[in-house]
Amino acid sequence: MLYCRRFVCLPPAPGCGKYSPAPLSPNMTRSKLPLPACPNLLVIATNDKLALNVLRCAHVAGMTTHLLGGAHLTASRYSRHCASWTPASLDFFQPPYDRAVAAINRCCAEKIVHVVVGVDLPAILLLATIREQLTGAHVFPLAPPELIRRWHNKWTFAQFLKEQGLPHPRTFLVESPDQLEQLPLEYPLVVKPLDREGGWGVRQLNSQAEARAHLQQNSPAARLPLLFQEFVPGEDIGLSVLAHRGELVQWTVQRALPHGGLEFLESAGIRELGEKMVRAAGYHGVANFDLQRNARDGTVKVLECNPRFWASLPASMWNGVNFVAAGVNLLTATELRRQPQPRQIIYTTPFQVLTQLLRGDLTAPGRLSRESLREAWMLASDPVTLACIIKRKLFPKSSV
Repeated sequence: MLYCRRFVCLPPAPGCGKYSPAPLSPNMTRSKLPLPACPNLLVIATNDKLALNVLRCAHVAGMTTHLLGGAHLTASRYSRHCASWTPASLDFFQPPYDRAVAAINRCCAEKIVHVVVGVDLPAILLLATIREQLTGAHVFPLAPPELIRRWHNKWTFAQFLKEQGLPHPRTFLVESPDQLEQLPLEYPLVVKPLDREGGWGVRQLNSQAEARAHLQQNSPAARLPLLFQEFVPGEDIGLSVLAHRGELVQWTVQRALPHGGLEFLESAGIRELGEKMVRAAGYHGVANFDLQRNARDGTVKVLECNPRFWASLPASMWNGVNFVAAGVNLLTATELRRQPQPRQIIYTTPFQVLTQLLRGDLTAPGRLSRESLREAWMLASDPVTLACIIKRKLFPKSSV
């Protein structure tokens, strides 16, 4: 079973077999409910896909989950893994937070919630801001809101990497069109909005003329200020972590495969890079880092950070690291142990295999691993959610 409440795994310290116990979280007070072996979670979200990922990981760990969020969370609120849904409009996540505090406390009391979990950036920032006002339930490990914002913003995160001397592409902030002429970068380069997610607005520009044309577009993706970054040719690497007050607790490293799957691997260098980042910031909670391995010299550079849960979260779970269960585990850990060696699987989602098969790739079914089949069974056993996912893939513009 992937969930165990009494112990948390930590990486080995240099010259030491085990870390000393870390201090308990400040939101653990006498008023909080004691955590049973399989606690009840209140999952707060604005992103349907990320919410469903957390629900699935919690289900595999034997937890009961309740959902708080908007009506657009169709796949997650109709899932058989969701015990109940409490509606919340998008202004729920904006200050002042009095209404949010009252609603969360009421929901926790009515449903006997033990742990409140924020899924995406609005929910995580909300909980990080109001955590001291929540009564009865524990709050899933979270960094301070200022640090979450700094790591989410691509410019301030690049500044953090520069200050710490960590490898990253040369990065510049462009606040006016005139600055294009002075950019000390060679084309091609990459342009990015500062605070968007999921690759939205990211574009490769191959010449200065193309860069000027991009800025002249009447598009939200072209609004200044924008981040202009050195283009690094190579393969995409993902580092997913759970940290406890600056110490790396759990991690997985994955690389994107040409056919769309993921290969999980062990890389001491990438793990050490993650350790340096979380230690330098004193980071607490989950995060996912986008990295690039240079095709020319094999060096790895950090591109950006998502200080929240991520899209490939279930793949990490099938690889043996359930970040949801591990985060809940942190709240009452009495002893900190080293993480076992992560598994190294190749994972392709059933939807990827089906899409490739429909396009005429008859070798696609051979990429279904045991973990892919387990994912397929989880989808098939959740038919209403499966229908919502299929509708979203077929009609993306009509789905929220």
